[in-house]
Amino acid sequence: MKSGFTLQECLSLIEEDTNRDVLSAIRERLDEGEDITAVFPQYCSSLYRKHLTGFLRILSFPESLQLSTAIISTRGSLRRETLRELFYPSVLMSGTYLGIVLFNELCFPPLIRMMESFRLSPARWLAVQTLLRTVSILSGLLLIACTAVLLYFTRRKNIVRGYAVLLRFLPSSLPVLYVSVDFVRCFRQCVRLSLPTKQSLEILQELPERPLLKSLSSQIAQSLHEGTGFLQAMECPGLDRTLLRFLRIAVMSSEMDEMLDAYIDYSEERIRQRCRRISRIIQVSSYALIGMIIILVYQVLMLPLTLMMQI
Repeated sequence: MKSGFTLQECLSLIEEDTNRDVLSAIRERLDEGEDITAVFPQYCSSLYRKHLTGFLRILSFPESLQLSTAIISTRGSLRRETLRELFYPSVLMSGTYLGIVLFNELCFPPLIRMMESFRLSPARWLAVQTLLRTVSILSGLLLIACTAVLLYFTRRKNIVRGYAVLLRFLPSSLPVLYVSVDFVRCFRQCVRLSLPTKQSLEILQELPERPLLKSLSSQIAQSLHEGTGFLQAMECPGLDRTLLRFLRIAVMSSEMDEMLDAYIDYSEERIRQRCRRISRIIQVSSYALIGMIIILVYQVLMLPLTLMMQI
C-alpha cells in the first residue's frame, strides 16, 4: 500500500495456500461494505490485533499496519540475546549451589565418620559443615525472597510500581537501560513515519503489552502539555541519562532518526558489556566455590594418610 497498490491488489499479492481462506473471508466482508479497520484486526494474531486496535484510533490503516509491523519486529530481539548470554552462568551457579548442598548433606557426614574411625577430632570440620549449611540456607531464603519480589513486580499491574522502586535504588541499572532502548526503538518507528512528537507519544501510550512505555510516554506528554521544552520533557527519571546527550545533538543537527539509531547501537553494546561482566562474575564465583569444595575434600582425605605417615 505504501508503494501505491490498492488494498485489493495487496491482498492478491500476499495470497498463498495457507492464508487463502482468511483473505477470501476478508474480501467478502469488504464487498459487503464493512470497513477494513474493523475487519482486518479480527483476522490477525492477538499481538497484532492489540497494536492495531490502539493505533487505528490515531492513525490511518496503512500507517497503523506499518507501525505495528515495525514495532513488533523489534520486540524481544535484545531480550533473547541477553537471556542467551546469562543462561549458562545462571545454570552453572544453580548447579554449584545444588552441588554444595548435596555435598554438605550426603558426602560430608561419611568423611567425618571416617575421621572419627581414625580417632581424629572432627570438631573443626563439623564447624565447616555447620557454616556451609547456614550459608546454604540463607542463600536459598534470599533467592526465594528475590524471586518472589521479582514475580510480584513483573506482573503487568505492578510493573510500573516496581520500576519506580528500581529507579529509586538503582537508577543506572541494566533494566533501566533496557527500558530506555525499548522506548527509543518504538519512538524511532514513529519518527520514521514523520509523525509529530505529541502524536508519537499518544501512539506509544496505546502499546498494550508495554505498560512501562505507556507510563513513560504519559509523563513526557504531560510535561509537553504543561509547556516544557522537548529536551526538558525528555529528562524523565525513567530514562537513561545518556539519551539526553544524543537528543541534544539530534535537535541541533536535525537528524533525529540517525541519532536515535546511534543511541540504540551504543546502548545495546553497553547492555552486552554489562551482561558479559555479570556472566564473568557469576562464572568466577562458581568456579571458586567448586575449587573450595575440592580443597575441603582433599584435606579431609589426606588427614588419615598424614596420621599414618607420622606413626
